[in-house]
Amino acid sequence: MYRGLFYQLGAASPARFEALREEVALAEALGLDAVWCLPLAGDDGGWQGSAPEIWLAGLAGATERIRLGWGVPGVWPPREPPVREAEQGASLDVASGGRLDVALLPDPGTGVEVAEDAELGAPATAEPACDEGVRMWVDMWAPATFSWTSARFSVPPIDVVPKPVQQPHPPLWLLGWSPAHAAEAGLLGLGFLDVCGGGAEIWSAHRECYAAARSEAKPDDLVCASTYAVAADPSETGETGLAALGRGGRSSRDWLEELSAIGIDHVVLRAGPLEGGHEETCRRIRWFARS
Repeated sequence: MYRGLFYQLGAASPARFEALREEVALAEALGLDAVWCLPLAGDDGGWQGSAPEIWLAGLAGATERIRLGWGVPGVWPPREPPVREAEQGASLDVASGGRLDVALLPDPGTGVEVAEDAELGAPATAEPACDEGVRMWVDMWAPATFSWTSARFSVPPIDVVPKPVQQPHPPLWLLGWSPAHAAEAGLLGLGFLDVCGGGAEIWSAHRECYAAARSEAKPDDLVCASTYAVAADPSETGETGLAALGRGGRSSRDWLEELSAIGIDHVVLRAGPLEGGHEETCRRIRWFARS
């Protein structure tokens, strides 16, 4: 079972980063596979800018093996050509020695407002295909000079540097919470990180949507290995493992075996923010690692 952690990061502070570094170092030492850093979700359903890429840059130099997951808003659909995000992603991949994963965070809005940009080209009024940012990233990270022309964007030939260590590019995911998101990820050849928190029955249904759509994808459109992951918190789905931690409660092994039985082989445990703070996060990590 592939096991990771996910954090929704708020305002940075030296004390909070030191706690995060200690938590991720503990996870790496205990054999966990990945840590995901996402921005906080705002009250309006949007994503609050907390610059998780900066936190990940610090973690890249403080870890050796654990994979680093970056949640990126504003690229699904793209508000503007994601050149800066491509540069930042490649830089993180270089800094971590090729350990970066990238998840696109869906725009919760119904429309997309994009300002004109004289250098990169003014967008047309038509709504973009949601996967346009993914396709642009794949081309930006290729060795060749990048250029792009579509209904919304016109980018003249530019060199997007650096290039990532992982070739042809870091694994690309779609984060989502609905059957439609799962199907989009499958059809477009992305991994899917399910954050619905719905429990085994809903996860199983979403996984079926993902697999069915993936089977219909065109081979040339596949940009990532077929991977379905769930972001889970047993304490929020009626489970007792974490609530009874250290008091004879359910083991993480039992919980993960149940998820494996319905075809889930990637589980990402919520590690922050938690009411119990740093101590509670470390307890969760130790509980999870004992599987």
